[in-house]
Amino acid sequence: MGLEEENTPVSIRGEDRFSRFMFGAPKNQPHKSVNDEINYMQIIEQVDHIVESVKELKPLLNMVTPVVKKYFPKK
Repeated sequence: MGLEEENTPVSIRGEDRFSRFMFGAPKNQPHKSVNDEINYMQIIEQVDHIVESVKELKPLLNMVTPVVKKYFPKK
């Protein structure tokens, strides 16, 4: 049943993401467009989340900086 499928070796060219990245898509298969797989709205939301997190952490960093400078003075 499924045991035979699990034991079959992966083809050298193009069966997994790493092989496609390193060696390219096989010649007999059409190349998928990268733009079809990218969700731009999700990327924009993640960048926005990162920017908001940095804005929230900036006051904390300003409070911690004098303490760090006290224990690690410049030489």
